[in-house]
Amino acid sequence: MHYIKTYNRLCMCIQHHLVPVVRPVCKATLLSPSHTDSSLQHSWWNYIRANKLSVQAQEKSWQQNTKSNSGLPGEKPQSKKDACKHQGSKGQDQDYVHKNKVKSHFFSSIYPWSTKVELAEHLLQSQIFNNDDLLVLNKPYGVGQVHTGSRTCYGPAPPPFTLQDVLPIIKEITKENYLSVVVAPEKWHSGILILAKKAKVGNKMKYCLKKSVKLQVCPKEFWCITRNRAYPKDRSYRQAALRAEVIDSSVKVSVLEFTPSLRRIKNRLVDRFYAAHWTLAESNTTGAALVQVGVTRTMHHSLRVWLSHHLAPPLGDHLFGTRVAYLLNTPVPVPHTRAKNIPPYNFKLLQELDLMPSIQDLIPLMIHLRTVTLSGFYERKPANQKERDLSCFTSLNDTKLESPTVTSLEVRENQQGGPNDEKKPVYDNEKDLVFVAPLPQHFKWTLEKLGIEIPASS
Repeated sequence: MHYIKTYNRLCMCIQHHLVPVVRPVCKATLLSPSHTDSSLQHSWWNYIRANKLSVQAQEKSWQQNTKSNSGLPGEKPQSKKDACKHQGSKGQDQDYVHKNKVKSHFFSSIYPWSTKVELAEHLLQSQIFNNDDLLVLNKPYGVGQVHTGSRTCYGPAPPPFTLQDVLPIIKEITKENYLSVVVAPEKWHSGILILAKKAKVGNKMKYCLKKSVKLQVCPKEFWCITRNRAYPKDRSYRQAALRAEVIDSSVKVSVLEFTPSLRRIKNRLVDRFYAAHWTLAESNTTGAALVQVGVTRTMHHSLRVWLSHHLAPPLGDHLFGTRVAYLLNTPVPVPHTRAKNIPPYNFKLLQELDLMPSIQDLIPLMIHLRTVTLSGFYERKPANQKERDLSCFTSLNDTKLESPTVTSLEVRENQQGGPNDEKKPVYDNEKDLVFVAPLPQHFKWTLEKLGIEIPASS
C-alpha cells in the first residue's frame, strides 16, 4: 500500500508540472515486491523534492521578469518607472494613430463651416430656385431647424448651429422681409429646403402637400444608400401605419403595421402613411444598394422603419439598423423587442470606405431628400369646400366643374371605369411644381467608393 501511495503522489506531481523531467519508470517496477528497500523510497522522494524546489525557483524568477517588463533572459530587469513610461508611450502611439486616421478621413470634413455667417453663405451658394415667392436651397447634413437638446449623433458631430440661427442672416443678405420654412428635411438628412417669401405662398404649398396625400402621390422622394438591397427589390405604393410601443417601461419605439383596425385609426393610436421603394443600383462587391423611397409623411422616422422592415437599413443608422441581423451574409429580421446591438458592418464595405471597425461611427446617415413634388401648384385654387373635395379626384386638365352637385364618387366612376376600380386618381404632371436637389459631396464619395453607378434615367 505504501508503494501505491508513492506512485499516486508521483503522478500528481507530474500532473501539476512539479517534475519537469522524469526518467522512465514503469508502474510494475514501483509496485514490485522485490523493491522493498527503503533506500529506493528515499531516493525517489529526494528526486521529487529537488525538482519541486527548482520549479518554484523558476516560477519566482519568471514573475520577477514579467513585473519588470523584460521577458527575454538576456535583458536586465527594468524599473517600475521605466516600465510605466514604456507602456504609456505605447498607448500614446496608438491614440495618436487613431486620431490621425479619424482626422484624415473624408467623413471628418463634411462640415465646411465654423460660424453662422459661413453656414448662411454655404446655404446661399447651394441655391436651387429663386423667384418672388420661393427660395429653394440644398440643406447640408447636420443642420436642424431648432435646438432640441438631443445628444444623438450620426457621424461626426456638427457645429451647433440651426436654421433658426441662420435665417436672420439670410434675410439680411437677400434683403427679404419675410422668410418661413415650409419644407425641410431632418437634421441628419440632407436635401431640399423650401423657404416661402409670402405667407399666402406658404399656405398654398401646405395645401398642395395635403392634396398629394389624397391623390396617393408621395410628395417627397429620398435616396438612401443601404447595407444591402431591399426585399422585395421594388414595391409599389402601399398603405402602412406606425404605432408607438413601450419597451422596458421607459423606451418608446416605432412599429410598422399594414392592417390596423378601424378602432385604432379612429382613436388615433396609429399614424397612417403611403410608401413605396425602388432599387436603383447595387454594388457587386459589397452588396450595398442605392434605394429610392417615396413617403407621404415622415413622422416618427417612418422612412427608416420602412427600410428596416424590408431588410435594407441605411448606412449609419444605429437606431433601426439593429432590427436586421446577418446570418451567413444574409439579412434576417430581428424582433423590435430584442433589437439592441447593431450588427457589425461587412469587412469589405469598411475596407472600401477606408474605415476600421473602431471608427465605423464616422459613417453619416446616408439619406438625401432628392425630390419634392407640389401637386397642382399651378392649378386654380378651389372656391369652396365642395369644389375642393372634387379637385382631389378630377383630372387637373379639366379645371371647369360642370355641376357643383356631382359627388366625388360619381366623378371617380366616370373617369376610372367603376366604383371597384383600384387605380389611383388621374392628374396632370404639368400642373405640378417639382424640385430636384443635387447629391452632397459625402453621398457622391460613398457611391464612388462602393462602386454604385447612378442610373442615367434618374
